[in-house]
Amino acid sequence: MAYSFNPNPIIGGSRIIILSVILSIAAFFLQSYMERIFIPLVGLVWLVAIIYVALVYAAAKFEVITLSETSVTHTKGILSKRNVVLPYTKVTEATYTQTIMQRIFGVGTLHLDSAGGSMVAINVANIKKRDIDMIIADVNKKSGKGQKQ
Repeated sequence: MAYSFNPNPIIGGSRIIILSVILSIAAFFLQSYMERIFIPLVGLVWLVAIIYVALVYAAAKFEVITLSETSVTHTKGILSKRNVVLPYTKVTEATYTQTIMQRIFGVGTLHLDSAGGSMVAINVANIKKRDIDMIIADVNKKSGKGQKQ
């Protein structure tokens, strides 16, 4: 039975919302210097923010980590697809990292490494922490790294 996980787009959306608030406040304080363009400028900032948040949410729906009986598969892409299949036997390290913002929202970045390369084979940001724990436990169990010696 395969399990699938999608990234949580909350971090990307939060960043642009915070940036938009900061830009709007700055524009408000500089309003006397730009009387005619104040409203169009703030409107443009928020229009770009809304479009960016919509794209972040759409992109998250097109990125999937799937755990099957024999491998971990990472599929990403809207117009063109990138598919990485990593057999459990090839996984050398399963780790995660969390930035301060990721800790606030309960997500992290999953890193699955394989032998023979300096790059991380699978690197997915903003996966829910409980899903990361489940993925790492499953990878360790199926790769034989979770067994006591």
